Formats: sequence, structure tokens, C-alpha cells
Amino acid sequence: MKLFVILLTVLSPVLAFSMQSGQENAIMTWELSASEIETVEFKTAGLSLSYSAWDKEHFSIEVLAQRGNEYLSQEDPQLQRKMDLYQFDLREEGQGVLLEVEAEKPSRLRRNRDNIILFIRVQGPSQLNSMIKSESGSITLSGMQGRQELRSEGGSIRAINCTGELVANSAGGSFFVDTFQGKLSINAAEGSVRIENFNGELLAKSLGGSMSLFDISGKVTAESAGGSIRANFIELEDNLLLKSTGGSIDAVLPRELPMTVNFSGSIVTSQPPNFQGESKKTQIKGTINGGGIPIHIGTSGATVRVDFR
Repeated sequence: MKLFVILLTVLSPVLAFSMQSGQENAIMTWELSASEIETVEFKTAGLSLSYSAWDKEHFSIEVLAQRGNEYLSQEDPQLQRKMDLYQFDLREEGQGVLLEVEAEKPSRLRRNRDNIILFIRVQGPSQLNSMIKSESGSITLSGMQGRQELRSEGGSIRAINCTGELVANSAGGSFFVDTFQGKLSINAAEGSVRIENFNGELLAKSLGGSMSLFDISGKVTAESAGGSIRANFIELEDNLLLKSTGGSIDAVLPRELPMTVNFSGSIVTSQPPNFQGESKKTQIKGTINGGGIPIHIGTSGATVRVDFR
């Protein structure tokens, strides 16, 4: 195991390091005061990371290892050999803290077939800005407030019970967001997107994965280059755009909402309430309940189904 530790004599008291064995199954543990920290940044190579907010005024950062359902200790010989392939660098930068993980070349990691999974578990304050990058591991946030930026080259991204602003990009993994209030921007290269219990401004784009948007309120733009879109909306405060270049769209809109609509595709819809305008097999354009919020739902080469509840 290669570990870089900056001497405490050259750091402010904000940063302290300890390494513990056998405590909560962690093979490495850092304890950091949060009194002067405004941002955290994690570069995790291929390791998965979870960040859970708590009400304490310090951070706990742990590295854990599993083989099957068993948590491993530092004394495990295979784990020791695996840890030699990684470098962990924890340092303070201004009012932020950076944990950077570097791994050996992929060829060496592949040869080290030990069925051991390494992952990072972080607990810290909720009101914090963060930047998390992972080459292939998953990223999970819980209870966070502030601005979070997440990037994964292939792992899944999850955010649960968060507020503020979240910008998330993945080159292949899926997205799952449950109970979020604020501004959310998702860019998925291939994986599916599922968002539940959202209130705020949503921008979601996918190059092929399906989208599921349930119990959504606010301003929404969702576009897919080939996957289907399923969505139901509780309340819309601004314009709504659902667009797919090949997949079907199934949407449920609030029945009492005044809206100005433009539905295009192979249209299947229940009777719009108080509709005035033009209705064709491939387009419905006009006003509902006297007109109001602009709503555009369109697909090319697939079905658009709209219900009102």
C-alpha cells in the first residue's frame, strides 16, 4: 500500500490523519475537522464512493474492502497485495480538502484477480460543495445541500434526499435521484435515468437510455436520442419539454393546469380538458384550460401518449 501523508506541522489544525485497524471494518480512516472546510474533492480512480451527511462538525473518510459478503482487515494477504497497486493522497488546498486515488495500469489490476472490492465511505456536514470524479466506480450522495458536481466514466450515480444544485455526467452508468429540491442537470451517455419526487429545475439528456420521471414539479427539459420517456407531473411552474428522436413518450399532466400544448408523433391521448386548437393523428396544438404554461412533447417515429389526472 502506498500512502502519502502531509506532515501535520506544515498544515493548519483543520487536517488531521489517523489510520485504524479493525474499527467498523475500515482498512484506512481519516478524521478531518470541518470548521474551515467549504469544499471537498474526490478523485477515486475506479473505486466507488458514498457520501452521507450527518450533524457532526467533522469528516470521517474510510476505505473498506469486501470479498463477497465479508469485510476484510488489513492483515489479509491478498488485500495487502491489492493495496500496493493504489496510492491515496489526502491534502488540504485553501478552504478545501482533496482525496486523490491513483491506480496502477489496468493490465496489472486485471492480473490481480482476487475478487476484492475496494470502496470509499464518507460522512460529513450536509452544507458543502463537492466535486467527485470516478473512472468506473459508482457515486452515491445522501442528505447533501449545496452545489455538487459528479463525473463518472461508467459507474452509476445516485442522489437521495438532497437539495441545492447537482450537475452529474456519466459516460455509461445509470442515474437514480430520489427526493431532490433545487436545480438538477443530468447528462447520460448510455445509462437509464430515473428521478422521483423532484421539485425545481430539471435538465436531463440521454444518448440512448430510457428515462423515468415520477412525481415531478417545476421546470423540466428531458431529451433522449433513442430511449423511451415515462413521466408524471404534479405541478409545472414553467415550460415543459419532452423530446425523443426514436423512443416513445408516455406523460401524465395535471388536469387543472392552464397550458399551451404542442404534441407531435403518433398521438394517443385522453380527451384534453377544455381544449381549443388543432387535433390531428400526428399533432395536437392549442390551449387547455384557457392556455398558459408552454408544453412541448414530441417524438419522431414513435408513439406519444398523454393523459390528464
